[in-house]
Amino acid sequence: MRSFSELFGIGIKVFDAEGNKIADVRASTGDHCGYLFTVHPTQVACTNLVNRIRTVEISATSEPLTIDCFSGLRYRIIPVVYEGSLLGRFIFGPFAPADLREPPAALRQYEPQLSITTPGRLSQ
Repeated sequence: MRSFSELFGIGIKVFDAEGNKIADVRASTGDHCGYLFTVHPTQVACTNLVNRIRTVEISATSEPLTIDCFSGLRYRIIPVVYEGSLLGRFIFGPFAPADLREPPAALRQYEPQLSITTPGRLSQ
């Protein structure tokens, strides 16, 4: 998993069916998320999003889910199924979707506390 994460620059988390974390490999988007965590409103939004991603209802027959972050990044949730039983979930992300060219306009509501033009932070 570490090699995959390094190669593609995507974090991977694995949770069992009860929601216990089994693996956590972080990627380069950690700086982006770390910066969002420095401003209270975006910290709250991040925490709510992570809780949603960890607890969104999935089943053994669920299709992979895509959840977009308010920051423009994206998560992909894939059920882990073995012989018809749900064992847990893979969570890929956050990652920048190919069509993301600039931070979403909705982030402007957090200015001036959050700088969306800080190089290496939220600008692409």
